[in-house]
Amino acid sequence: MESGISGFDAWSRELGRGGAGRDLRAALERAAARAARDFGARMWFAEILGRRWSYIAGSMERAPAAVALERRALSERIGVVVEDWGRLAGEQRARALERLAGLCAACAERG
Repeated sequence: MESGISGFDAWSRELGRGGAGRDLRAALERAAARAARDFGARMWFAEILGRRWSYIAGSMERAPAAVALERRALSERIGVVVEDWGRLAGEQRARALERLAGLCAACAERG
């Protein structure tokens, strides 16, 4: 398991490469799996359908603790739900959200 800044920077660079040719769902699955493995972060992704958020990828092995969920739109169509940021600190969280939004945009451009 990678830790500290170097592990985050590697994950951030991977997100910044736009999924390296993967479709959006596969790229989001990989991002969530690596965040969980390397940082203990628990997140999943949803398609935004008006007020409803519908699961499409990420950590759903167990039901989330609904009291501490953070929802952030990454694009008009895709959002992330975070139950636990794990070892990701404030600035890393902000950078992760920016990179995830970029990943969504890059995948949307590819079609």
